[in-house]
Amino acid sequence: MRAVLAGLLAVVLVGCAGGETGETGPPGPPGSPGDEGTPGMNGADGMDGMNGADGMDGAMGNPGTAGTAGLSCWDLNSNTTCDVGTEDVNLDNACTALDCAGAVGPIGPAGPAGPAGPAGPPGPQGPAGNPVANCTMVTGAGCSLAGAAGSTCTTITTCPAGQTAIGGGCDGFTSVAVGRTFRSGTNGWQCFYNRIVTIGNPNTIAAQAFCCP
Repeated sequence: MRAVLAGLLAVVLVGCAGGETGETGPPGPPGSPGDEGTPGMNGADGMDGMNGADGMDGAMGNPGTAGTAGLSCWDLNSNTTCDVGTEDVNLDNACTALDCAGAVGPIGPAGPAGPAGPAGPPGPQGPAGNPVANCTMVTGAGCSLAGAAGSTCTTITTCPAGQTAIGGGCDGFTSVAVGRTFRSGTNGWQCFYNRIVTIGNPNTIAAQAFCCP
């Protein structure tokens, strides 16, 4: 059988050599599906889409249950009634927030002294004082200058405590004698006399001081 087919094939091949090309035959039947290929790599993520439009507001809910009424600050017994005898603290025949004030607290301690303020402007000049208004003339105990030539007499007077002798002199008449007068310390005055010619009568001389505070 194989020999017959080989002979026929040889005849066909010999007969076809150098002949014209025949018409294309009809398509053959589909082949069997091939094996499943390896899965490809995941593609890159796409861009985010635009935000959608806001939805419509929902319907309003039902009102909630009303809460319990609170108590007024003056309602000491929580009976919601003004008990004037015990709750009207300020005695105005009504129960209001004015009755809720607490008792006055004790006075707080004094704060520290603030800093000294700036010096004020100078006041107007006062009237001129009398420099000798409080001054006095003080006369001391006198001394006796004898009539004989060469006799001497010294007398001193002293100002009161707290005063100063700003001047002075000698009180008493004398003749034919020489003398001098001067300050004694800061609060006294002194007189000194010397008889140069004998006379019949002695003289009394007293020191005087003009004393000022």
